[in-house]
Amino acid sequence: MINSKTEKGQIIVILALGMVAILAITALAVDGSLLYNQRRNDQNTADSAALAGAGAAAKKLRGYRPSDFSCGPGSTSLARQASDLAVAEAVLSALDDGVNLDQYDLTNKNGVTVRCQTDSEGMQFLDIHVMVTSEPETTFGRVISVDTLRTTTEAIAR
Repeated sequence: MINSKTEKGQIIVILALGMVAILAITALAVDGSLLYNQRRNDQNTADSAALAGAGAAAKKLRGYRPSDFSCGPGSTSLARQASDLAVAEAVLSALDDGVNLDQYDLTNKNGVTVRCQTDSEGMQFLDIHVMVTSEPETTFGRVISVDTLRTTTEAIAR
């Protein structure tokens, strides 16, 4: 076997490329796990806010007959009261998690609305719809000018 002087030091190039690849994979894993964790927290917030709102509406409607509840034009004040309680309770629940929700507004994807609907069998119900959006900062993404990543989650309770 003959060693040539031109082959000396080739391992340094391979090692340098390998180190860059390992660093890139590590950066992706760290930022990906941070985003995944934030999304899970946002989903927990949305779920608990929607359930809190549904619970408040159900508590208000307990003891009333179905005929007392109406979604149509000129809907009963009972439906409006239940909707207002649901929104207020959802907002309070989200505040416990450090998230401010807009009331009756989902345009910025961070809010809560209530829709009064009728199903195919004529039953009427309230849908409490919560959206939570956040933009966690990246750790290694800044190297490629990605300072934040956006995550949006939704929850609907009926």
